[in-house]
Amino acid sequence: YDAGMINNLNAVQPYFEHFNLDSDLIGLNVAIVSAGCIFGSPVVGPIVDRWGRKTGLAMGSVCIILGVVLQASAGKIAQLIVSRFIIGFATIINGSIAPMWVMELASPKYRSMLSSSVLVSVPFTSFLVTCIILGIYDKQSNWAWRGIMLVKAVPSIISLCLLPFVDESPRWLFYKGRGEEATNILARLHADGDVEHPIIVAESQEILGALEHEKENDGGWKDLVSPAPNLKRFGIAVLMNIFYQILGGNMILYFSSFLIGKLGIESRRIVILINIGLLLWKAFCSVGGVFLIDRIGARKPLIAGTSATVALFGLLSGLSYLSDEHPDETGYAIGAVVVVGLFLLAVSTSWMILAYTYPPEVLRYSQRAKGVVVAQAIGYAFSFLNLYTAPLALDKIGWKFYAINGSWNLGILIVVYGLFVETKGRTLEEIDELFDG
Repeated sequence: YDAGMINNLNAVQPYFEHFNLDSDLIGLNVAIVSAGCIFGSPVVGPIVDRWGRKTGLAMGSVCIILGVVLQASAGKIAQLIVSRFIIGFATIINGSIAPMWVMELASPKYRSMLSSSVLVSVPFTSFLVTCIILGIYDKQSNWAWRGIMLVKAVPSIISLCLLPFVDESPRWLFYKGRGEEATNILARLHADGDVEHPIIVAESQEILGALEHEKENDGGWKDLVSPAPNLKRFGIAVLMNIFYQILGGNMILYFSSFLIGKLGIESRRIVILINIGLLLWKAFCSVGGVFLIDRIGARKPLIAGTSATVALFGLLSGLSYLSDEHPDETGYAIGAVVVVGLFLLAVSTSWMILAYTYPPEVLRYSQRAKGVVVAQAIGYAFSFLNLYTAPLALDKIGWKFYAINGSWNLGILIVVYGLFVETKGRTLEEIDELFDG
């Protein structure tokens, strides 16, 4: 919701003029969310390990509601920035815990699809908020854009209402010594309530065995980097988050209005309509990505998606250059929009989904809560720099910015090919064996 909202509000004149935005403030307004994520990262691990996944999600929802109220009531840019920092603080709580929680509840057969499906809601929600903005972009009342900001609190309110009625993570319950409760949840979700089913017996023994092994070798925060197999796991999780943030997908998601405007398309209505088309396309690509990843695994989509971004950034760089040189030739701008659509296809069927589902898979249980959040925090640090500087870079160096992005994506491709492992078809405990031998 947030990416679609803040991207398209840049095309809403009353909002733009109320805060007197320029390239610097546009970048800061987006990037400050990443700063909130960085500062929120130290609290996630202790929360989910001590009080559980559900409590963590509830705390994240409360923080979102607080941030939204401050954001929608902002009279000055300072309050807007503070509110978005709080939203970022909550984002890393929910963004770290939700995929982890779904993954620990799901059976191995459906784990990839279910955890990936959580993320499909992102582009659909962005599409819906962009459609709403199309209806208010020419309204002069400040309450038009303030109302859209307030709607962001609705999913968090719904989450708070539903959380008491959903299950806690069985792995966390086993970890806390609540084995009977954990077994009953596994049986209800995986074997129609039969606690003596061979699948449930095997899953319970596997989880307990893994937890016992980790308890005997528990080194606290040291577990993130020691012994060597743990370092490889954590390294992959960190690189996954860094690469996702600098690959270009988030930049396009947050700044497509700004990017399209730089191609010479000045009509605010046309910019929003193009965004609607791109987001609807991205949403359906994401659905396809869920089935693709479930069918062929994680490694192949990552390699193919990264390769595509290298080529597409090259095309976007060339078309942007030609659009600057020939401003009256609309064909170059249209071609650039098509390339952006292809870029979204490449990212939506790979990185957008796997950036959140792959790290919890490769990290062992004792690393998972701390490792996911630390990896995301490091990724968000790179995101802050990337998102803050993107509008400035597009202003100053134009088409060269895309060429630079394509160059470092080539380096990302080499690392992914050489380091990342396949997790398809394995339980979380079997993935442990893949690293530990």
